[in-house]
Amino acid sequence: MDIFVETSPIPYEDLVVEIDEEDSATIKKRVEKAVEIQKNRFKSLKINYNSQMNSRQITKYCILSKEAKNLLEAAFKQSNLTARSYHRILKVSRTIADLDSSELININHIAEALNFRKTFHKYWD
Repeated sequence: MDIFVETSPIPYEDLVVEIDEEDSATIKKRVEKAVEIQKNRFKSLKINYNSQMNSRQITKYCILSKEAKNLLEAAFKQSNLTARSYHRILKVSRTIADLDSSELININHIAEALNFRKTFHKYWD
């Protein structure tokens, strides 16, 4: 599994505040569109999803903005990430970018993918 999320109790005050969030139907449409983007991207290959990319395909399809490259490099050095972790982050970032309908992986996509990394959190101390 490439995505890890730690949750904590939600304070009552946060539950009663009305926040403008996407509803389930909107999220479902974004996910369906991201799946379609991936299927179109890989239509000439023997894969369907970002999670199935090999290192050559990651290099071809995970194009990062300069800021995204800088953030990923800093995270790689600071956290002593392995090549496998690096590729997982890129695959998750590509999926996040697809959910945004973005061809380019930007700093926000990398930051979100890094937040899903188990090594960046102290799980259930």
